[in-house]
Amino acid sequence: MAIAWPILVALALFGWGLVASAAAKRWSGVDLDAAADALPLGIATYLAIAGGALALDVHTRWFTTAMVLAGLAATAVTLVRRARLGSLRLSPRTVVAAALIGLLLAIALWRAARFLWNPCDDDPAYLYLVRRMTESGNLLDPSNLRRATSLGGMSSLQAMFLGNMDDSALPLADLFLGPLLVLVQLWRTSAGGWSRLGIVGAVGIALLPASLGVKNTSPAILAIGFALAAYRLALRTRTYCERHEGAGGVEYLETTGSRPRIPVVVHGNQPAARARLVLGAATGLVVAAAGTMRPQFALALFPFAILAALLPLAPRPSVYSVTGLALGGAVVLTGWMVASWRAVGTPMFPLLGGNVDPAWPVRPDVAGPTVTDVLGNVLDVLTSQIGLALLLGGAALVGVRWTGTSGLSGRSIQWAARIYVLAVAANVLVLAVLGTLWWGAGTLFTFQRFWMPIAVATALFPLAVLNQGSFFGMRAALMKGVAFAAAAAVTVGPGAWHVDLSDLVSSTASGQTLRALATDRHERVDADYNEVSRMIEPGSKGPGVC
Repeated sequence: MAIAWPILVALALFGWGLVASAAAKRWSGVDLDAAADALPLGIATYLAIAGGALALDVHTRWFTTAMVLAGLAATAVTLVRRARLGSLRLSPRTVVAAALIGLLLAIALWRAARFLWNPCDDDPAYLYLVRRMTESGNLLDPSNLRRATSLGGMSSLQAMFLGNMDDSALPLADLFLGPLLVLVQLWRTSAGGWSRLGIVGAVGIALLPASLGVKNTSPAILAIGFALAAYRLALRTRTYCERHEGAGGVEYLETTGSRPRIPVVVHGNQPAARARLVLGAATGLVVAAAGTMRPQFALALFPFAILAALLPLAPRPSVYSVTGLALGGAVVLTGWMVASWRAVGTPMFPLLGGNVDPAWPVRPDVAGPTVTDVLGNVLDVLTSQIGLALLLGGAALVGVRWTGTSGLSGRSIQWAARIYVLAVAANVLVLAVLGTLWWGAGTLFTFQRFWMPIAVATALFPLAVLNQGSFFGMRAALMKGVAFAAAAAVTVGPGAWHVDLSDLVSSTASGQTLRALATDRHERVDADYNEVSRMIEPGSKGPGVC
């Protein structure tokens, strides 16, 4: 079950994405059934339904199991339909894809078996929240800080695994679904080939997640996948059509792979409006799904998505895109906001504090930061390897535009550069806001898990863009190498974990990893609590590390 169930969960989420993409295609003609679109849409669709279930107190293990079975049914129906059309066959491409997914699963199982549980966070908080969800169907705990400061989307994804697996599988939601979400954004090129650099980048994130500041089972890698999907969808919303010269010109809907472009009339015609509405809604779904993980992720992605839909100001297209964005966000967030309001008195932390003590986070009394202090804090990040990665990513896009040998249109590169600038600006905004709100709690690197995943996704975006072109010549290949260097700069750093590949292979093949995942978590919890109790100083309320 430790091997089969994660695969079934991934297939089910992909199936929910196929349901969403089929509805989008039927209504607007926009094709979103490629894995890069269907998987993030599937997770977002699941979270939209899960939020409603949580608001109604029915988010039990029976609910998650039913959602998995329904998603698997949708996947099976699609496969049968394609088999009848003759488009489903076992090919080398299918074998490679299965091998890559199997590799990510092996890495995830290995990581989960060796995961260093945080006795202050994981057992009394994150594991408790998931088990409360699977057993009682709700998260009605008004005094729980971690419940108050997150809508609960991560707990719902973790519940999909723990509904039919042991407690030790709690980290799998992030360690498996996260890298898988990144992989499908990077593994293919528009010409139908494999992107070797993209695959290496995705596997590198799975192997070396320490640069994200991972300290517990809260989300990190999933946020990278959501942000990267949001960037790609925002770019597609702006460039999915090219207007021909002349009054009443024609736009062409972009499709994936080698499929032909679909012509639609631009002015006053429903298909063009519907396409923009659907692409905006898809972006909103993905951004809101990230927001259910952590509110800090929404702080970066929502302003980015709004500006990407608005700029440059063009009233009619912008209205369609922004309306779709708002609808998609509302579909995902409504249930979670109702559940949060019922549980902790706030529909959206930190906009409304609810039951949270205004003094949180607890820290020494210090004077508020000046503008110079905030700028210095932000510059500390931008002058590190993160800043280098963002600089290299921008250089890759500018270089490809300059060489003109990528096979991408000037319009596509121009919009990719604009999207990239907006994404970088959103990262700087988050750094400034967090540096101000949490002044005195440490540097930005103290809590980098709240902002680092979005920065990593931003550094990966140029590589995703360059995958859409056909590269010829040394100069263009050099630019793709620069984009990969940007991804490597935020993945391999001083904090990266040591990886013994021979141990990964042998422990997984011998069953040692699976046995570790099946151990009694309660015995390990007792040991962890005994260790924590020794840290508590006389007269204090708890260990300093918590």
